Amino acid sequence: MDSSKLPLTGKAIADMAAQKWEVATNPSELAKVGRSSNRNHSTLNPKSAKPTRIFRITPNISQVETAVVIDAIYDQVLDLFGEPVPAGYRQQHLDSQLRNGEISVRQFVKALASSNTYSQRFYQPYPPAKVVELLFRHLLGRTPNTHGEVQTYQQLLAGPGLEAAVTAMVDSSEYARFFGEDVVPYQRLS
Repeated sequence: MDSSKLPLTGKAIADMAAQKWEVATNPSELAKVGRSSNRNHSTLNPKSAKPTRIFRITPNISQVETAVVIDAIYDQVLDLFGEPVPAGYRQQHLDSQLRNGEISVRQFVKALASSNTYSQRFYQPYPPAKVVELLFRHLLGRTPNTHGEVQTYQQLLAGPGLEAAVTAMVDSSEYARFFGEDVVPYQRLS
């Protein structure tokens, strides 16, 4: 027996489809959110892919929307998994500069990833190879593709240090291509 042919089940399926369509075609939501695939690296279940929200600063953005973008930066760079940003992690001067249009999202990301907060959370407790992996995930939204990438950034960490590795990554052509000045980094495939 096909359960979708039953009257209540069929209605529930139709209602869910209508609700998805309503959310997907809501102009106010489409104007605020970009979509990109955030597929699991598993090929077992390609239907488990969820869309990724893309946050950006745009001209005439409201203060509320700016606050959402700022939280998205902290979430991505400090790996907060959507939890509220702890007060101790906030960089009030960066928040203020971004709100006032004095810096770009890219400059905010660069400063946050070079901060003492980032250093204490991800640089000091881990070996260099893990730090490089975390930097790639937080700043470029992907894992390193080659051993050469890992070695290059390990050398930067061993020499000039964290700030030099962050600068090289955020000033890279890859970062510019995918995120530019105004898009918060997001998880993506290589």
